[in-house]
Amino acid sequence: VVEDITFSSLSNVSMVSTSYAQPSLIPSMSTDTIGISVTVTGTGPFSFDFSLENNSVDNPYTFTVSGVGVDPPGTPTLVSPADSVSVYNKDITYIWYEVSGAEKYTLEILRASDDFEMHSARYNASAKCGGGFCSVTVPGSLPFDDYKWHVRAWTGPFYGDWSSFNTFHASLPQVQLRSPGVDAAVYGGRPTFKWYQVEDALSYMIEFYDATGGGDVLIETW
Repeated sequence: VVEDITFSSLSNVSMVSTSYAQPSLIPSMSTDTIGISVTVTGTGPFSFDFSLENNSVDNPYTFTVSGVGVDPPGTPTLVSPADSVSVYNKDITYIWYEVSGAEKYTLEILRASDDFEMHSARYNASAKCGGGFCSVTVPGSLPFDDYKWHVRAWTGPFYGDWSSFNTFHASLPQVQLRSPGVDAAVYGGRPTFKWYQVEDALSYMIEFYDATGGGDVLIETW
């Protein structure tokens, strides 16, 4: 029977507690788990004594728990995709500022409408970071929709806070025009409009404006 649990000899520890019910009967030849919550005061070594007492036994079982307190890594700042932008839905590259001392990063991408997880993976800083930035290209395509992404840093088994979210819309890329060029002069009737093909596009819309007189007047749409 565990009748009492006590903590003593706290070093670099401000609080130790447990929610384990007392008294509790642990049958002979069986095991049980006692969860302990520890608040470490600062970085560096810490320790405390943990005692299980049975009032019918003169000497309780006492264990010394020790470890090393470390500062968690800082919070990453996101760079690209920036918040509230539209990006090409294929092979999107995610960039954030490097966190000092971070060894790994977790990148998580969620569908904005219901927080469905589209991607979650941990990456080594040594492979993905340099020059103050970290960059990960996630291969494949996202369905056309709204998404949000964030990053957290790791140092050993310890992780920092998630960054704030950036949201973006996955879509087809912007069409790049070929001709007529900017301020081009066209002779001989109607011009021929040319642009670069967009992968996966099924159709295109063309709008033709009259830009004379300082305004843009829509002339025709195809």
